[in-house]
Amino acid sequence: NLHKSYTNRAKMTTSRIIFLIFLTVFNSIDSLRCLHKATVQENIAVGPLNTNLEVTVGEGKINCDAGLDRCANFAKMSVVDFLKLDTAKSVANVALIEGQIYGYACMSAADCTTIKAASGKNCLPTPAGSSCCCDSDDCTGDSGSNLPILAGISLIAARILTK
Repeated sequence: NLHKSYTNRAKMTTSRIIFLIFLTVFNSIDSLRCLHKATVQENIAVGPLNTNLEVTVGEGKINCDAGLDRCANFAKMSVVDFLKLDTAKSVANVALIEGQIYGYACMSAADCTTIKAASGKNCLPTPAGSSCCCDSDDCTGDSGSNLPILAGISLIAARILTK
């Protein structure tokens, strides 16, 4: 039961951080269009049992917010470090500060420098453990549909995971 309790707590906090991150970008209008997808990973240890929990949300294309002028394919980093980036500035009250996050997002040029991303004309795929930033529409991939269509699905998934 203790393991189940920790797993449920992890699912709830992980889904909340992803929900908050993606909720802030759904209403962007005209700007750079990028693939957006994030996976949050948290390791949970209960006695001798060690569980790795991963939640992925939001594969699709979005129009980036003002000031986020790069598409990024970013390597695994701590959630704490991610929350310091411009791409996460509008995310507030995040419960989960442990764990790792990786994926695709809109970022600023400063974010790309901070994460030591290579610059490229096309950033998909990148070698494991490396990050890449590019500045043209769909340069990290053209997977999925526009995220406003997926917003409802993501909201439902986040709601299910928090129950």
